[in-house]
This record gives sequence, structure tokens and C-alpha cells, in this order.
Amino acid sequence: MRLKRLIIFAALALVVAAPAHADYNSAGMDRYIHARDWNGALAYAQAWTKAQPNDVVGWYNLGQVYLLPLKQPANAVGPFQRAVQLRPDVGYLQYGLGAAYLRSGQAGAAIAPLQKATAEEPTNILYWIMLGNAENAAKQYQAEDKVLQQGERAAGAKSDYAGWYDLGLQYETLHDYPNAIHAYRQSVRLKPNFGEGWNSLGVTERDASVVGGGGMGMAQQAEKDLQQAVALGTPHAAENLADTRAVIAGTKTWAQVKAQMAPYENHLSNCRITGHDYSGYGPCP
Repeated sequence: MRLKRLIIFAALALVVAAPAHADYNSAGMDRYIHARDWNGALAYAQAWTKAQPNDVVGWYNLGQVYLLPLKQPANAVGPFQRAVQLRPDVGYLQYGLGAAYLRSGQAGAAIAPLQKATAEEPTNILYWIMLGNAENAAKQYQAEDKVLQQGERAAGAKSDYAGWYDLGLQYETLHDYPNAIHAYRQSVRLKPNFGEGWNSLGVTERDASVVGGGGMGMAQQAEKDLQQAVALGTPHAAENLADTRAVIAGTKTWAQVKAQMAPYENHLSNCRITGHDYSGYGPCP
């Protein structure tokens, strides 16, 4: 099994701009954030937007408090809508609105603002990945694959190892093994000691060797890459390596391996799309 990294929504700072008013400003908000007083932060942001209804920073902060620490994405939609109304040309505001829609189960509504976010900031790989998430949740799989490839062309050169890794996860969801392998390999190229990158690369290569037409050569490459993951102490890598060797030796079928992993893969899929898993498997990573 693998511990995939959950693609999180908008890990942007809650404080994003200079103060617009002596009483309600970023410095005042920052005090609550550093104290992890989320109810206090909520009250402050609500008062901020009431006193200064045309201040986009106040609405953005209110949406972020609802979306992230309070985990109330449905309540975040309204503040982000107001922020976007005030500044439709700002990519991270459109991204916040799309994330709020997606996390509250409104995948169809999430697509348009996330498309606008990628148009405003095409070199931000996270925006493309989240747009892919929305397309996936809306069951628009061909559109998702196209979006991911567009994002790779637009933002790949500026992406870090984590961006490439998340892109690989998205491709893998679509069983697009060649592009998933390419993305994972870019991730470990940028960070050679990234154990989870080697682990995901090896597992994807193993799957591609059976159902993707990669053959025994691909399975042997999977074994080498999983050895890298084991050497780095990656959780579940030793189990994946043993399963891969069993597949190569013919003592275990690929179908048996996938059936063994199915509950965990379903759990991760739920976590990736909604941030929650109600299957009873356990909490999201």
C-alpha cells in the first residue's frame, strides 16, 4: 500500500495584503492566526467585512477561515464569491472559490472559477491540478487528462518536486501510466531523497508492466525504483517491493495485489476529492 500525499486545498496565507483600515487589517487578523484562535479569527473577519464591505482582503480572509481551519467549505463559498466579484482578475481568489465549491461537493460549479484561475496564473501548477480534481469529481475524465497536459506544458518548467508528484497522482487516477511515470520521475529528479516519489513511481511502473503494456522490463524497473524507496525508509515501500517481486516471479498475480490495495486506494480517492472519507477506513492523511 502507499501513503499518497493528499492534494490539499489552498495552503495560502490567510494574511495577504496591507491593511485598508486602522481597525481591521492583516496585523489584527494575524494575532488570531498565530494563537490558533479560529473562532476569534472568524469573528474578526466577519466584523472586518461588515465594516469594510468593499475590502477584498477581508472577504478573502473570511473565506479562508471557513475553508481551512474551520472546515466549513459551504460557508466559504459566499465570501469567496464576494471577493471574486470585487477582483475577478486575481487568480488565487478564483482558486479559493473553486476550492470551496469542490470541497463542498459542487464539482460542476468549481470548474469555471478554477479555469479562470489557470488563465490568470498559468504557471501555477496547483491551479491546474485542482482544476483536474474538479473535472474528475464531475466525471469529465477526458477533459481532466487534457487539463493536466495543458498544465504540464504551461507550468511544468517552474514546478517543484511536490507539484510534479501531485501531477503524477492525477495522471495515475486516470490510468494514464506514461504521463504518471514521467511526472513522478521529474519529482524524484528534483528531489532524489523523496521516498514517496520513488514509491509511487515504482508502483505505477508495476501497474504499467501488466495493464499498460510495459512488460517485464517495466516490472524490473519498478523493482529498482522501489528499492530506492525502501532505502529511504518510505512507509509501505517494503510491502510494495515484495509484491512486485512476487508478480515478477509469478507467485502472486497483479489482480491479487490490486485487490489487496483496493480499500486503501478508494480511501485515498475520497480524501483527494473531498478531504473526507466516510468509508470507515480511517482518517485522511
